[in-house]
Amino acid sequence: SFAMPVSRYMVCCVGVLASIAANAQYNYAGSTGYINTHSALMRPDGTLAVGLSHASPYSTLFVTVQALPWLEASGRYQQTAGVPALTNIPGANYGSQKDKSFAGKAQLLPEGGLGLLWMPAVALGMEDVGVGTQVFSSGYGVATKRLPLAGGVLETSLGYGSKRIAGAFGGLRYSHGAAPGWAAVVDYDRINFKNDVGAALVGLDKRKIGRVNAALEYASASG
Repeated sequence: SFAMPVSRYMVCCVGVLASIAANAQYNYAGSTGYINTHSALMRPDGTLAVGLSHASPYSTLFVTVQALPWLEASGRYQQTAGVPALTNIPGANYGSQKDKSFAGKAQLLPEGGLGLLWMPAVALGMEDVGVGTQVFSSGYGVATKRLPLAGGVLETSLGYGSKRIAGAFGGLRYSHGAAPGWAAVVDYDRINFKNDVGAALVGLDKRKIGRVNAALEYASASG
């Protein structure tokens, strides 16, 4: 799948090895969600995806697996354009700053759980766990509900994060049967870029906390 947004953002996934749950797509970091934010939805058990995304100044290679019906896990390797690596070593030239990280998300309740049709899916997740610089470290909780609307489906998510995800976030995805595979996506992120490595070099320290992002998304029948 790929998304071409209003802002500079693109994600491309290849090698999806299982059918995809309707409207459950990846964000730029390889977690089910929207553009910069997360949802509580899960892929079918056993789904494996390899993806490459770009959200300036970051380029990210990720591998995500639905390890269990309720557990999503991913590994990521990220490059920051414009930030030189290992500047503490005189004369070294290792190109742009690079970092690796692991992330996981556990679904506590599926959509419609406990026999209640109105019940949203509920999940807890962690970003940048255990390896690398851990400057992208975050914890979050999120709830997601899909509703029929005007011949289509509106997916809504609301969550709250700590550390790099600094507060309340949300996401919307609307798809219509007249345009199979296409969806309009909007999210509100609370990412705090100020502590990222080299933030002042590439202007990340000037990005405000709390931004609205929009994208037009297409997912093929195979994912």
